[in-house]
Amino acid sequence: MHPRYKTPTGAIAFQTVVNVGLGLILPIAVGVANVYNITGTWFTFALAPVYAAANLGLFVYIRKNHPNDFNWFKHAFVPLIGTVALAFVVYYSLSPLPPWPIKLAPLVVVLWLAAGVVMLVTLIATGKESLLANAGEAAKERLETPEELAARSEFI
Repeated sequence: MHPRYKTPTGAIAFQTVVNVGLGLILPIAVGVANVYNITGTWFTFALAPVYAAANLGLFVYIRKNHPNDFNWFKHAFVPLIGTVALAFVVYYSLSPLPPWPIKLAPLVVVLWLAAGVVMLVTLIATGKESLLANAGEAAKERLETPEELAARSEFI
């Protein structure tokens, strides 16, 4: 975090390098016409489990925290149908396996997930799991401090 502006400068720099790298290297590696196909496919594979987990989370959260508001249609049936439909999309995106380079999309997602698991295990093994809590705190909405408000006026 930047000491004055409280922005995640390291994360911003990393994201910039990844975006520039993908924007320059990916079209050279797979061809400009395939960039949309491969990125769209890997986002489908990456977001499908997130969507399914959110649907399951909705069911569990409402049943546990708001049982009087639970509705089988809204909180169970509709999310289940959405998840099943997305499972068909993922299945038919893999069967048959698409031609190169689109068939690289599942591999990219698995490697990205593996990198995240390695990072998580490394943080825990080195005793730096507090960084995970800091990341969660950075995502929460909070009021700005007087110092932050004063610093912001320079940009507006």
